[in-house]
Formats: sequence, C-alpha cells, structure tokens
Amino acid sequence: HSGYLAGLTARLNDDPMYFLFTGEYGVFNLTASEKIGFINDKDLSYTKGKFGLGFDLAKLGKNITLRSKLQGNILVIYKVSQDIVPIDSPVDNKYVKLNEAIGGISSGVGITYKHLDIDFEYEHGIYNIYYSKKQTTMNFFNLTVGVRF
Repeated sequence: HSGYLAGLTARLNDDPMYFLFTGEYGVFNLTASEKIGFINDKDLSYTKGKFGLGFDLAKLGKNITLRSKLQGNILVIYKVSQDIVPIDSPVDNKYVKLNEAIGGISSGVGITYKHLDIDFEYEHGIYNIYYSKKQTTMNFFNLTVGVRF
C-alpha cells in the first residue's frame, strides 16, 4: 500500500522534551499491489492530526541531534475511489463500508542536522478501517524529510 504525505509539525518548548502537534494530508493505495508507485493511481485521501511528545535523545555532534517521539493520531478519510468502495453496493460486503475516522499511536526516531530533519516512524492502528470487520487496522511506516524553521 504505497503512497505519500505532506504535513507540518509544530514543536512547543525548546527543552530536551517538547510537545508536538502535527497535521498531515496523505494519499495511498487502499488495495495491495506488488508494484510500488508514489504518485499515480491512489485510491484513498486522508487528513490526520497527531499530538504527543518529542525527546532529544543525544547530541551526536555540534549540529546533529538524535530524536524520538510518541504521538496519538486521528485519521479522517477525506476521499476514497468509488471503484474500490462503492457507496450503493447491493451486496452486504463487510469490505465495502469504511469508518469515517480511525485512530492510532506512532513512535519513531529522527536525526536533525542543522535545519534538516529526517524521521522514520511506525504508526500502529487501533481502530479498524472497515466497519464491523476485525483485523483491518491500518499500520504505516513513514519516512519523512523536512526543513526546520
């Protein structure tokens, strides 16, 4: 399920522990595929809000900091392709009705070099994306690059 995201993170407090507030817009393939594509043929668009704490773990040099974070998140489905999830399906298929919002928790590590941030995080879904269908939680691996200003 490949895709991409864009977002902004606000960091409050300049101590080694700080509050993080993140807003994201993302798109990805809801159906699995063996080929990885990052731009075309995306089925689902979402907005996501995250809130939590960030931690500076170690100074690795004059301009390099190793960081970590722990955030809760709420993902709201913005748009989904009707080819994948038809609204008026005559079949009672539990893989048709999506929940409008799902939640999860995320954690990761990152490196800051001067004004450049590189983060790798894992998001664990808590709620199912399909209504009344167990084991349909969404888990994400995100690799993000950003500029701190």
